[in-house]
Amino acid sequence: MLEKNDFIVLKDMVASVVDERMERLEAKMDERVERLEAKMDERLECLENKMNNRLEQSENFVLEEIDRTRDILERRIGRVEKSVDEIKQYYQAVKLENENLAMVQKQVNDLTKRVEKLEEKSA
Repeated sequence: MLEKNDFIVLKDMVASVVDERMERLEAKMDERVERLEAKMDERLECLENKMNNRLEQSENFVLEEIDRTRDILERRIGRVEKSVDEIKQYYQAVKLENENLAMVQKQVNDLTKRVEKLEEKSA
């Protein structure tokens, strides 16, 4: 039969084996946690790169669309400015023509009055 000392020795041996296994288990767990963290870091970096690429693509698309819209609007503004210039020229021509007509009308009226006076004198 086993004596008390044998139980103590057995207990110490079992405790030693359990401690050793616990240390190995902890080491394995630490190693796995480190690998998982590394994998997560890689995946997060990959995801961040994808998001940055998509953001760059979206930004480039928006900038290209802004440039295209600006070009279209500049062409339209150019046509409108040309039309406004033509309208200004037409307005100036019409204004001068109206002034000339007003002067001719005044001269005709003046001549008509003079002719009427001369007719009154000669009659």
